[in-house]
Amino acid sequence: MPGKKHTFLKYSEQQMTAAMNEVQRGMPISTAAKKHKVPRVTLLYKVRGKTPVQRKMGRDCYLLKGEEKLLVSWILKMARAGFPIQKQQLIESVQRLMIELKRDNPFKDNKPGNSWYASFLKRNPEISIRNKIQENQRKERAEERRLKKIEREKMNAEKKAARERKKKQKQVSHSDSETCEDEEWVESGDSVDDISFQETMDVTDSDDENKLQFKESDYVLVSFPGKKKVHRYVCVIQTIFPNDEPEVVEMKQFENDKKVFRLNDNDVSIISLDQILEKLNFPKISAAGDRLKYEFDKDIEVDG
Repeated sequence: MPGKKHTFLKYSEQQMTAAMNEVQRGMPISTAAKKHKVPRVTLLYKVRGKTPVQRKMGRDCYLLKGEEKLLVSWILKMARAGFPIQKQQLIESVQRLMIELKRDNPFKDNKPGNSWYASFLKRNPEISIRNKIQENQRKERAEERRLKKIEREKMNAEKKAARERKKKQKQVSHSDSETCEDEEWVESGDSVDDISFQETMDVTDSDDENKLQFKESDYVLVSFPGKKKVHRYVCVIQTIFPNDEPEVVEMKQFENDKKVFRLNDNDVSIISLDQILEKLNFPKISAAGDRLKYEFDKDIEVDG
């Protein structure tokens, strides 16, 4: 004989609240439950404080309300800075959080799937709206910065070529001794072309390794050449262009703590892969007033 089918949560929170108000005004629990069509035992438990007044709808979120609120705040802050968080970035961030918290979850390898992502957006619809607007603006700004960089590189190349031409014009003829030395150099089989070719091969191999090493949302330590010295900054990779040049947002130390940093939304740069000194572990993200702070697992020596 088949068992009796049970139905669950066939009532709204408003119905339960109205029933509880009736009981508080003196109406019997059974009468209030029948009037407002809510389970009598559930109403009894809520009135006595055995169960929370607000019931949970659907599956577990696996993130506490405060944690999800912090995650939403981070996404919106990045969107306002012009760098909307992509689906894969969000999923990988939650995966790292699940691993760090050592929290039981049904995700394969602690990585949320499409169902979780859809539910997250449904709970936080402001993310989709903000991201769509900022994504278009981000692409426009990124393309503008890329074109400016190409123009700068072209101008620098032209200036360098002009200096080389001027230098050649001032060169004097070599002495006989220098000519002999040149002949000996050629006879030895060691030419400048051979050396340059070997160096090019080494650089190419290094670049191939870098292409596989970094991706969007990675945190990295980057070198920026200055007039007198090379500066070091913590950055987060926001975009990697087809030519494998990352666009990064720089970070500043938070209250002079060498482990804790904050985003500097207005400081965005396009760098080359060889400027990346080190890939950093994913930081702990927490709120500090209206800002987010990022705590790494070690002290990081930077210039800002």
